[in-house]
Amino acid sequence: MRQPLTPHDFLAALRGEGTPDRDPDTECGEPIADRIVDRLLDIILSGDELLSCLQQEEASPYLWIEPHLDRLCREADAVLKRLAN
Repeated sequence: MRQPLTPHDFLAALRGEGTPDRDPDTECGEPIADRIVDRLLDIILSGDELLSCLQQEEASPYLWIEPHLDRLCREADAVLKRLAN
C-alpha cells in the first residue's frame, strides 16, 4: 500500500522535484500553477463525491465528517478564485 505524501514530498511534487511516486528522470512540463489548480480541482471533485455518498442511509455513522469536507471544498474553491484573479 502506498504511503501518503508528507508535506515535504507534496511541496517537492509541486516544484517538480523527484517524489516517491514520480521517476526523477522524467521531466514535468506543467507550470506549478497548473498543477496546483489541477490538485485543487481534484480535491473539490472528490469532496463533492464524498458529500453525495454521505446522503445515503448507510453512511449515517460517517456524517461527522460532512462539515469538514464542506469546509475543505469551500477553502479549495476560495484558493481557485484567488488564483483566477
